[in-house]
Amino acid sequence: MKTDTNTVVTHMFELGRVIRRAVFERAPAAMPLVHLETLKFIRECHGVTMSEIARYLHVTPPSATDMIEKLVHEKYLSRQVDPSDRRIVRIVISKKGTLALERTLKHRFTAMRNVIRRLSPKEQADFVRILSKITNHNNTRKS
Repeated sequence: MKTDTNTVVTHMFELGRVIRRAVFERAPAAMPLVHLETLKFIRECHGVTMSEIARYLHVTPPSATDMIEKLVHEKYLSRQVDPSDRRIVRIVISKKGTLALERTLKHRFTAMRNVIRRLSPKEQADFVRILSKITNHNNTRKS
């Protein structure tokens, strides 16, 4: 069976809609994806500068500052002076931010597992192989 690229792209968009519906249905306090990604990045790096956040998100520093300011105001993040260089301010995730991140990730992973369970084990393995090929190709192109 030959499938054209337009059909693949159409199905990829539909998959995105299915995933968004599954993830946001009965979601705990909705957290925008960019906030979730930012909290994950900051937690994994154990404190980062505003410039590092902007680079990671591919946004301008003022855009990153606006978003971080909201997350600090909501007490998901805090600012800490770097002890080795007091001119540097690091953004760190708070306990509230960690709990919100973990709760949101748990919900999203559960929702995604429910979508994936529609596939047989063989289909899941094929899907992982295909997704890995796509994501590895994109990672290679960025280098």
